[in-house]
Amino acid sequence: AWFAVAGAPAARAVAGALVGILGGRILPLREGEGVGRTYHAAAALLAGGTVALFAAAEEVLAATLADPSLARPALLALLASAVAPLAAEGPAGALTGPTARGSLEVVRGHLASLFAADPDAARLYALLARRMVALAESRGSIDAGRRAALERLLELG
Repeated sequence: AWFAVAGAPAARAVAGALVGILGGRILPLREGEGVGRTYHAAAALLAGGTVALFAAAEEVLAATLADPSLARPALLALLASAVAPLAAEGPAGALTGPTARGSLEVVRGHLASLFAADPDAARLYALLARRMVALAESRGSIDAGRRAALERLLELG
């Protein structure tokens, strides 16, 4: 487990010793106002956000299946398959899917389907896709023109 450590040098040393006893790893925080809250927000965004995103995808997928109970194991397998490339290549390298390829028509179809099924899921998709667009451009799988076209499509005003 990782343990965020901040504070005065003496406090950091004590915290480091405790982390060592627990067999953990230290995640040293920078000094500054609000750094601890921002660290915690990032952790909550990933941990709780992943759960909330999974729940949204599970609900949408279950509504499309003849056997809705298969949604969870199918999505768990998909989620697990995303972790190894993420660890090996980082976010930009691990990104897959129509947004990463700049497939405007597929993304447009996804948005239409999601808006019909669950408008909140559609808005979540669009918000996350905007981050995917930036990752795709940073790795060179889409150019600035395709990025602009995708961003226009993803504006839900």
